[in-house]
Amino acid sequence: TRVVGIFLVLLAIQVAGSMHSVKAQYGQYGPYGQGGQSESILVDKTIGMNQVTTKGGVTSTTFVDNLASSDQRFYAGQAVTFKIKVKNTSDHKLTNIVVKDTLPNSLEQASTKGGVASNDRTIILADNLTLNAGEETVFNVNTKVIAQEKLPTDQGVFCVYNKAFAYNSVVGDDDTSQFCIEKKVLGVKAQPNAG
Repeated sequence: TRVVGIFLVLLAIQVAGSMHSVKAQYGQYGPYGQGGQSESILVDKTIGMNQVTTKGGVTSTTFVDNLASSDQRFYAGQAVTFKIKVKNTSDHKLTNIVVKDTLPNSLEQASTKGGVASNDRTIILADNLTLNAGEETVFNVNTKVIAQEKLPTDQGVFCVYNKAFAYNSVVGDDDTSQFCIEKKVLGVKAQPNAG
């Protein structure tokens, strides 16, 4: 009887333990678990390169995440175009979203279309954006490299980042695109003859 009693006690403990784990397993999915709405937003910033104009006069641009110094370089006065995708990756609507783009010192805004400059370095693309669950919107930012005389004098080729933000009071995200600028070397005057 003693062995049988110990066996019954062990069996009861095992059954109770398995019942407890079953309750824990299903509890997290039930109405009283930790479920609820998730809130998240995603920013994807890309830079345009290799603009190609077809015979019909249509210009197409390839957009990539980043450009290294071994890729396409930009020069003073040249247009630089960015594409900013903002997606609501939540399972419900997000409101009051602010979308901004911050330019590096070597860029200036080419036009105010699609955004208003709040100062020399920041472009406000949206200040009260609403996105439904899974909805995405795209902004194009048109900039150009500053004048040759304003570029750094101590660098021939240098790489910079352009950063975009999307946020409201609850959630936010940002992304950057790297690109490189090459300063053209101006003509050098010939050295005078010796003597």
